[in-house]
Amino acid sequence: MIKEVYNSLVNNYLKIKKDLFAFSDKVSKETQEKIKDIWIEYLPKGADPKGTLAIDGGMFSKEVRTGVIFVVNAEAVTHDGEKTVPKDKMALVGAFKPGNDAKDMTGLTMEAMEIKLGILNPSPLILMDGSIRKKIGKKVDEKYAYLIDEIKSTTLSREIVSLNLEDEEKKKNSLMLENKLLISKLKETASTLWISKKSKSSDVFNSFYSDMTILELFTQMPGYTKPIIHQIDEKVTGGLRELDGLKGEYSTFYIRLNKGTMILRVDVFGRVTDREIENIMDKLSSDSIKGYPYPLIKAHTDVKVSKSDRTRIMNMIGRYNNTGVNWWPYQFR
Repeated sequence: MIKEVYNSLVNNYLKIKKDLFAFSDKVSKETQEKIKDIWIEYLPKGADPKGTLAIDGGMFSKEVRTGVIFVVNAEAVTHDGEKTVPKDKMALVGAFKPGNDAKDMTGLTMEAMEIKLGILNPSPLILMDGSIRKKIGKKVDEKYAYLIDEIKSTTLSREIVSLNLEDEEKKKNSLMLENKLLISKLKETASTLWISKKSKSSDVFNSFYSDMTILELFTQMPGYTKPIIHQIDEKVTGGLRELDGLKGEYSTFYIRLNKGTMILRVDVFGRVTDREIENIMDKLSSDSIKGYPYPLIKAHTDVKVSKSDRTRIMNMIGRYNNTGVNWWPYQFR
């Protein structure tokens, strides 16, 4: 099989190269002209990053015969005026019942931790990894609305109350509701930038290729795009009064902090002016590495669940359950 794969590569090499690198021929002149209209070159001036808070989370899940073991953690780091240092952390190891929703629930739990750290650590500017659209997610069936009152009572605590439910379907929908309520609270209390280094969105150019791909290939200088305005309505909130705080507008724009570096997608609640985008770039550029905010790199590095971490955790759980029990399934060790 391997030999045939390499034979196919040799036979199709030229076509593959042509398909991958004849990009500019496939992008219409109209699109290339549009870039000139929406891309504004701007060299960031740098601004004091003190007080900026960055938050990221890490997770790991492992399915075994009797359930799914999950590991989630999140960290908030801040710039103290001299360097970026950890400010607050949360972590949880637990188990879900067997099922297809366990991976989704692990992700939702991690996201809840991230947002709680933002709420519990007020800052003039918060950086979060990801996009508003993905973090808010899909609407939740109205039949789970009765869960909201209990969730609301723990918004300002470190507890993720949805995890206390026994039924897995209720638990997943409760986590989705909890995250929406938490984002609504964060929206009220802090100015938050949601930053993505990867995006397949094509809202700007309406092209087969993503906006990020087009901008990375046809621009080089630092700058930004004019923002696109999106609307959050009842399609997301499901008509639940308690989620009305999510309703409204949010802006999406793309930035590059340094010449030749990556394009970043930024979401922010409300509308932003060109001057506000430039202020954001000034702030981010003063503490960045290769065009990406260092505080987010620091948080991501700290919370990443490495292969050795995974092995160690699984061995600890396996040894614990194997103590004096010779019938424990091998897959759980």
